[in-house]
Amino acid sequence: MKIKIQLLFFAFLIISCPYKESFGQFNVGASLGGGVITLSPISQGSLNTSIFLDFQLKESYSARLNFIYNADYEAFLPNKTVAYAPFVKGVTLKAIINPSLSETFYLEEGLGLSALNERVFSDHNDWDFGVVFSLAIARPIYENFDLAAGAEYNLTMTGTAVKYFSLFLQGKYSF
Repeated sequence: MKIKIQLLFFAFLIISCPYKESFGQFNVGASLGGGVITLSPISQGSLNTSIFLDFQLKESYSARLNFIYNADYEAFLPNKTVAYAPFVKGVTLKAIINPSLSETFYLEEGLGLSALNERVFSDHNDWDFGVVFSLAIARPIYENFDLAAGAEYNLTMTGTAVKYFSLFLQGKYSF
């Protein structure tokens, strides 16, 4: 399954690169935040990271390919006391709408599909599929750089039905 997702991603990049003009603006970014990974009945505090690619389709609409990694906080501590730190990694594909709030602020509203590799327990290695919702308020900082703060909720409906919630800070660079 992991190889299939990687092949789909690289195929998407190879196909879309010659047609950059048809997509309009191209953005890359990353986010960092905190949140909760939930696998009923267990909830685990987590550090959430992601990198993403945006392809602007129209003035206020874009498609976002997002790679996420959410892990227990203890995985990042230098003197961790546990042998195994739960994590979730995966990919999401979202439609993003950017309505303007004022001259300096705009919203980023996202809705899409997700594929998550759930490793909450050491003996789990399941792929779960579901939906992802996000909302952020953003502000251009420099000519091609925007900063945002927001929230994301991912709910899977297959396999172990893992879900996560994240509050994050995000940076996005526009080409």
